[in-house]
Amino acid sequence: MQSEIDRANMKRIIVPTDFSVNARNAFNYAYSNYGTDVEYVLLNTYEAPNAGNGMLVSIDEILEKESIKGLKVEYGILSEMYPDANIVTESVYGAVEDGIRRVNTKKECHIVVIGTTGATGLKGVFLGSNAERVIRESILPVLAIPAECHKVEMNKFVFAADFKTIHHESTFDPLLVFVNQHNGTVDIVHVHDPELDDEQEHSLGREQLRTIFSAVNYKVEEIPDDNVLEAVGEYIDKHEVDVLVVIPRKTSFFKRLFKKSISKGLAYSSKVPLLTLKD
Repeated sequence: MQSEIDRANMKRIIVPTDFSVNARNAFNYAYSNYGTDVEYVLLNTYEAPNAGNGMLVSIDEILEKESIKGLKVEYGILSEMYPDANIVTESVYGAVEDGIRRVNTKKECHIVVIGTTGATGLKGVFLGSNAERVIRESILPVLAIPAECHKVEMNKFVFAADFKTIHHESTFDPLLVFVNQHNGTVDIVHVHDPELDDEQEHSLGREQLRTIFSAVNYKVEEIPDDNVLEAVGEYIDKHEVDVLVVIPRKTSFFKRLFKKSISKGLAYSSKVPLLTLKD
């Protein structure tokens, strides 16, 4: 039996669940890559719609009971599928991003692994879904697993870089752990519009990334194009990428990366997981 000291030092992974096949697929992906040396926090959140005065308390109680019941059933299913996995459950009132924040405050977790819904890939992640809010609001790195993703290998990573200054080199720790664990490779892909580039800033950012990735197998690819999404999507399709890595910023690059999916369709492959890092 694991000691309390060991348990206190374990890495913890939050896996939000709505008891769906997609959520179970995300758990499978997490377990396949993290194994038995972590604690999996199976999180279900619930909140009542605004039903008028006098109704919310009773509805909340019903939803809480359903959440706890659902977690018990899901725990049984996952424990049977992964008997060596260290799984705990958390039922939390509120939106999923709030539940993640509260669990992280209590348990000091390391990453969120969440399934996305539908067959629309990044559009499903970033347009009106739980995963979109988690990525936007979470202070933790997030690994989003598309519903169509059944390949669990993590060997080839593409980091869509804007060559902005990195404030914390530890931002890349979750990625470097994966790369070292799987003897993987990183393609640092910079899609740039030559007419808008700040070459001095890009030069500094480029050198900083070379330092950060100096201990792993990496290469830098620069693609002149004004459509970031399509260029990254084409690169992924051509190079059999396992994971796309981005840093969500409130900057033009991140907006350019995802805004065009609304008006010009989706070039990004929906079968590739998305790892978002926090700087």
